[in-house]
Amino acid sequence: MAHTVFTSANLLDGDNAARPGMNVAVEGNRIVEVTDREIPARPDDVVLDLAAKTLMPSLGTGHLHAEFHHIEMATLELIYGGAERPAGVEVDQKQRLVAFQ
Repeated sequence: MAHTVFTSANLLDGDNAARPGMNVAVEGNRIVEVTDREIPARPDDVVLDLAAKTLMPSLGTGHLHAEFHHIEMATLELIYGGAERPAGVEVDQKQRLVAFQ
């Protein structure tokens, strides 16, 4: 499977201060490598030079619609189908990436 390789990222991982110059490889929806060394790209890999933009794992929505308190979460997922996510994006609740300026 092809990787998406983010290079030259300013990495925020939630445990450490921002780490500049980091490289991150993602396979499917899993982070498979995080390093300050070069990650060799294969011919089918997508390489994105972040040019010191910030990269951080996971930003989940953390809000509540109080009027839905009586509805099971599984039912809400069926009704809304993850409507707050961009169309076509698969979400892995443990390891997601968001890049922003």
